[in-house]
Amino acid sequence: MAKIIHAVSFYFFALITVISALVVVSGKNLFRNVLALGLFFFTIGGLYFHLNAHFVAASQILLYVGGVVVLVLFGIMLTPNIADPQEKQSSEQKIPALLIVFSLGGLLLFVFMVTFLVLSTKFIFPQPREIISFAKLIFGNYLIVIELLSLIFLSTIVGVAILTREEKN
Repeated sequence: MAKIIHAVSFYFFALITVISALVVVSGKNLFRNVLALGLFFFTIGGLYFHLNAHFVAASQILLYVGGVVVLVLFGIMLTPNIADPQEKQSSEQKIPALLIVFSLGGLLLFVFMVTFLVLSTKFIFPQPREIISFAKLIFGNYLIVIELLSLIFLSTIVGVAILTREEKN
């Protein structure tokens, strides 16, 4: 019975994740899109909980939902004329966007295939059980990944600062 509940809740989180991602990329209202993005990040955290990655799930919820989404919402609220009905909020660059999506999708598929075909026979993923071994992993093997994530957060903050800046005429 516990396995059924676990599977149903996993598929529920997966369904809400896909629906909220579709709302983010296809919605017309910027404020609602950011709220859907917050729901997306939250459900990704729920999926991490199902994968027994509790620290990653808590980090996902705290940093993305609690930080990035709130900063973007503040940027939206502080930007003048963003709620004006005459302002056009749709993208006119659908073809370049599709080219970028398919290029990055192909790159992601290539990296996925290389990772699982080459490294799956040689690499055993560590299972950290203690804080010390987890710290050694983060500050050892995964230090570059953590630094890249911090650059993403910094660029988000700079982007929000640029959005909230008033232009002088």
